[in-house]
Amino acid sequence: MKDAANENLRRVYRGELATEQAAKDLEAREDLSYDEVREGYAVLLKAYSKLLRETMIMTRLSDRSQHKLIKLQEELRHQNEVIKAKEGKLLELNRQLMEASVTDSLTGLKNRRFLTSFLSSELERLKRLYNQPPEEKDRVEGTLLFVLVDIDHFKKINDAYGHPVGDEVLRQFAAIIEACCRTSDFAVRWGGEEFLLVCRDSRRGLGRLIAERLRENVLNHPFRLNQHLEIRCTCSIGFSYFPVAHQEHRYLGLEEVVNLADQALYVAKNSGRNAWVGVIPNPAYASLGEEVPLELDMLREMGYLDLITSLESTAQLVL
Repeated sequence: MKDAANENLRRVYRGELATEQAAKDLEAREDLSYDEVREGYAVLLKAYSKLLRETMIMTRLSDRSQHKLIKLQEELRHQNEVIKAKEGKLLELNRQLMEASVTDSLTGLKNRRFLTSFLSSELERLKRLYNQPPEEKDRVEGTLLFVLVDIDHFKKINDAYGHPVGDEVLRQFAAIIEACCRTSDFAVRWGGEEFLLVCRDSRRGLGRLIAERLRENVLNHPFRLNQHLEIRCTCSIGFSYFPVAHQEHRYLGLEEVVNLADQALYVAKNSGRNAWVGVIPNPAYASLGEEVPLELDMLREMGYLDLITSLESTAQLVL
């Protein structure tokens, strides 16, 4: 539209130049009579007036076209801004939906879905790390630590004070666990009153430090539930590592390693609660075969695994 208007204006301008030249030629002729000169100027004036009207019309048309074009550009710019805003909201909504799908709504911790999606690649990374020659990579910090934590006698809290109070205990308990997390760690609500702390790139020996810190922090935390109610809680903890040992010809999977931590947790509960139990390998673990059941008591009895605990002696452990 803009190009057509400009071409018409150029045409009119060329017509004006031609009329002016015709007027100069008429003025230069001496062979014409007065009437002929007057008639010639009348024709040129008429042609010039026509060109002038066309110029005015084209100018108005051009102005309107320019105005429409500017208005259209403004509308397109506005629509682009609206589309970008909607895209931003859609992306944010998708992010929120994705976050909600992997987040426990009560405690704000991650849920099992997040753990499964995250660890599928993390476990493979650690396997590749451990398959390298020892002299090429320091693998001491390439361990994944699973710490399973359970609130002692939580059912009694729900029965005595009601589920809203129990929910508040869970939220405060989750905050205690998060406070024990390093930047690279994350906590998962495993189910009910059970929580799983996953510590990445952990040195062997971190398990007992994390477990004891959790146990003490829960023991010393006043759970203030309203203006008139404050209770105390304890917890039981079990932990295990992936890989279980530095030298392995086979790797236990996620479920198997967490299952060892879960069995250690229930050893802590059976042994009086307010305690932690950790699973560590001994030299015989390297010969563990596929046919051996992954039962903690049997693995310990057969000499593949040892247990460590916050209790005064492992003799106090009840498997």
